[in-house]
Amino acid sequence: MSRSLSQKAAVNTSTSPLQEEMLRLIDQRERQDKAQDRAVWKHCSLGEYANNWRERITNMAEGQRLFWNQMKGSSLCGTASVAQNIVLTEPIKFVHFAMDLYKSGKATFDAPGSRSIQVPPRITKADPHSWSECPDDFRWLDWIVLSSIRSNIRSGLHGALRHAFPLRAPVDGGLADFLRSSAIPGDVEEMYGMFGYGKDKLSRDAHSMRLVDGSQKEPDDGAATAPNKDSRTAQLTASRLFREGRMISLFINSSIKRISANAKDFYPADERKKEEDKRAKHPNHHHSTASHWITLSSEIQSEASMVEFKYIDYGSEKTLRVTQAQFTNHFYGYIAVIPR
Repeated sequence: MSRSLSQKAAVNTSTSPLQEEMLRLIDQRERQDKAQDRAVWKHCSLGEYANNWRERITNMAEGQRLFWNQMKGSSLCGTASVAQNIVLTEPIKFVHFAMDLYKSGKATFDAPGSRSIQVPPRITKADPHSWSECPDDFRWLDWIVLSSIRSNIRSGLHGALRHAFPLRAPVDGGLADFLRSSAIPGDVEEMYGMFGYGKDKLSRDAHSMRLVDGSQKEPDDGAATAPNKDSRTAQLTASRLFREGRMISLFINSSIKRISANAKDFYPADERKKEEDKRAKHPNHHHSTASHWITLSSEIQSEASMVEFKYIDYGSEKTLRVTQAQFTNHFYGYIAVIPR
């Protein structure tokens, strides 16, 4: 069995054997691929890319687990959740995959059923540093890995439109992304499939929107499902599957994070105030569409009408604590994956 980064790993205070193996691999690939420096990714040196990896691997000693930062304003959240779960369970293979992406702009994950990824020029030639909204904590590692995976979606809404609306920096110079819209469940399933996780490894209870009558509908297949699909049941199932060892991507409306009991730790006062004012005017408001993917990193605890769990998002692990009603109004399901 290959080594993995446990979802319940304790905080490390020294370099683990796995970290040392990963660091040696980065050193080895940097030496081997030296001739490919800037051959594909014109704006990023191999040294900077390798150092980004070293930074993330070293942070594992501080209790972090290679969290991907999809960059605020981008629509790479679904991709980040997929990449997070894969790198947690198969870190050595993922490092090889990511170094291949830098070397040649194409890569195939080392697992049966994986699909070859070919990165289009609009991705390799992009320079996020030139965009006015490029975050201060931007790392080339995040951009190269996440945008490469996302640009290879073939099916669904994004697959149909990615040539009509190519990735580019908007006129106002803001952060470029893919249509500024979240990946739909079919996209996330396809991205897991790129790493060899086919339909036999996936279970899904995720929907992009609620209709007026309470039923839910997918924009990629147009089929309405049973009324509401029982959000509470989906919540309990996702928690059980996590407990059984599945990798879980949760689909939510992102505004729920700003009403969490600990929102002050992650969101500025003006964003929280805006959300609080909206809730005061419309106490029973629920969002009709999902907008964000997060990676579940603990069981979902429910007691005394409260819901609490840990999740990975924007480069760190956070805790969500909201009422059951609030969670139900913002939760759109999950995709669960059986690890190899």
